[in-house]
Amino acid sequence: MNKIFDQSVFKNTWFYLMPTFILCSYFIYISYFKPIGDFGNYYYASKFLWQGNWGLWIYDVATFNLKIFELGQRDFFLNYTPVPPFSAIFYIPFVGFKVEMAKVIWNILNLLLLLFAISRLKEKYALPVLFWVLFPILFFTPIRNNIKEGQSYFLILFLLAEGFIQFQKGNLGIMAILWALAIHLKISPAFVFLFLLFNKNFKAMFYLTIVGIVYVFISLPFLTISVWFNYVVSILPRLFNGEVNDTYALNYQSMQVLLKTLFVPDILSNKNAWFNQPMIYQKTLLVFKFIIVGLSVLCANSKISHHVKFGIWLLCSMQISGYGNSFSLLLLSLPTVYFLPIIPTFSAKYFIFLFLLVLTVNIPFYWFSHLFLPLQFPRLFAFISLFIISIVVAKIRYKWYYFIFPILVIFIPLKPQNYPQNYLFKQEEALLIYDFKMYKKHVLINYFDLKGPSIKLIPLDFITNKATYFEQPLNLNRLFSKNLEACQVNDSITIYLSDLNRGVGFYTLRTLVMNKESLVSHQVLLDK
Repeated sequence: MNKIFDQSVFKNTWFYLMPTFILCSYFIYISYFKPIGDFGNYYYASKFLWQGNWGLWIYDVATFNLKIFELGQRDFFLNYTPVPPFSAIFYIPFVGFKVEMAKVIWNILNLLLLLFAISRLKEKYALPVLFWVLFPILFFTPIRNNIKEGQSYFLILFLLAEGFIQFQKGNLGIMAILWALAIHLKISPAFVFLFLLFNKNFKAMFYLTIVGIVYVFISLPFLTISVWFNYVVSILPRLFNGEVNDTYALNYQSMQVLLKTLFVPDILSNKNAWFNQPMIYQKTLLVFKFIIVGLSVLCANSKISHHVKFGIWLLCSMQISGYGNSFSLLLLSLPTVYFLPIIPTFSAKYFIFLFLLVLTVNIPFYWFSHLFLPLQFPRLFAFISLFIISIVVAKIRYKWYYFIFPILVIFIPLKPQNYPQNYLFKQEEALLIYDFKMYKKHVLINYFDLKGPSIKLIPLDFITNKATYFEQPLNLNRLFSKNLEACQVNDSITIYLSDLNRGVGFYTLRTLVMNKESLVSHQVLLDK
């Protein structure tokens, strides 16, 4: 069958692109009638910037959603936190259109880039035409979801693929422009620095670093330096810790979420944890990441082609991330294109690789949500298996004693992480509470969800006297909160909003047992 396709008159035409074009066109059409999805993050952030309404508040989930709601948008819940600041400039050309039409135009442009990327990959790597004809079937789920949500991974795929082609040609300037843009739109492509570092290509690293800095300077007349500083210092570390929306989100399908679900109980989000051993969670996760990164380093030091090394580092970055999503799985097309030509066609490894790829990319994890806990992570285990077969395919030479080093990681002293359970509520009343007021023995919460801003009155039987509010907002940053209004009840219980161990800005109410005098004294110590 492969020969039939290769010898057909369609070999030198765009026939192999037609299935992808037709399927994507259909999804673009129906997406017009769907909610705006993630595209709203990019569109409205750029719209606010264009209107001159820009500041640190853009990364506050509640404020961001409330301001969009005021513009008349409905049926949405957005979170701009994971998006680097530079993207607000990149999407400005779309704000002249209504958001629905802007999303369609964005998807059409992304489709053209995807088709161009496919044509370039077909030109560079020896894969049968049949593979490209079946491409939209192999990557059905990420293609559908990228268009449905107006995500940017068609563009990211193009930037990474074309950037690597330019890298191979020695065009480091063009490579740096493309890869730096990808990093400034999504943080995950930063794995290219590891690829260059362990391949000892310091000249390419220098080019990439300089261009990345140039992008920042280009943005400074439009974006304040405080936004950049806040993103790098305050937000990025938490994103790397998987704190995007919900640190226990099953849909992330990551090793971090699995281990945290097993070893770190939480009254609101993880009541059925098997153990209460946060240190085991930290050590086990560190060992896992050490093994994945260690194998990738071995690949970098092996005598294999650059495109195989690039594919391994891409797999590595996706494996060790605490935040997984269906959109980014489209990037697995790159290691697939790089690895399949070095596997004997129609061999056992060939079919195993493709089988694991299809499982990783398309398996509906929610089908398994009712099963025994580890079995609720089918995408994770399929992905690990895909990584292992990729290492086997790359023919990495390693000795048994290499695996002693991950075991030694267990003995590295770690600072215990804090997971206090001092919630005001015993169940999740709302994913995002942005304000509250006390009324006798009740608390009135202001929260935001898909329906927009809402309120809820919740009884609190333990309150014995009238709540008193602090004259100035308390700086409870190091007490797992932010600079928000707090109040005190029963002369000793402070109630405040906190996003500790949650997504950045996804606040809920916590309590702190401490009288006003002690709390003020504690704050003085913190300020020092």
